Amino acid sequence: MQLLMENQYNAANGNRNRTLVPEFLKMDFRLIVLSLSLWLIPAYGNTMAELDDLAQNVYQYPNKTLTQITALEQRLDKEDASEETRLRLSTLKCEAFVQLGENEAAINLGRMSEARAKSSKLNQLGPYFLNCMAAAYMDYGDLRQ
Repeated sequence: MQLLMENQYNAANGNRNRTLVPEFLKMDFRLIVLSLSLWLIPAYGNTMAELDDLAQNVYQYPNKTLTQITALEQRLDKEDASEETRLRLSTLKCEAFVQLGENEAAINLGRMSEARAKSSKLNQLGPYFLNCMAAAYMDYGDLRQ
C-alpha cells in the first residue's frame, strides 16, 4: 500500500524513480562485493603464512624446511609470484643451507639473491643475504670475508 502511495506522489510531483533496481538490492550487491574481496585476501596471504611457518622451523628442522621450500618454489613457479616473495623464500633457503652445513651453497645463493634484490630495486633485502653469507663464512672459519 505504501509503495502505491509513493508512486502516486512521485507521479503527481513529476518525480520519477530513475533506478530500476530497488535500494535494498544495491546494498546486497555491495555486501556481496565486500564479502568476496575479504574472502580473496586470505588466498593471497596463504603463501605468507607458509613462509612464516618455515621461518620458525628453519633452525630446528632444516632438512624438513628445505624440502618444504623446494615444494613451495615449484608451486610459486606455477602461480607467478612476486619477486619479493621469491627473495624471501631464498633467504629462508640460504639459512637452511647454513644450518645443514652446506656453506658453499649458502654463499652462492646469497650472492645470487643479493644481486637479484639489487636488480629488482629491493635494496632492503640485501642485508639479509649478507647476514646469511656471513654465517656461512663463519662456519668456514673465514672471518676476513
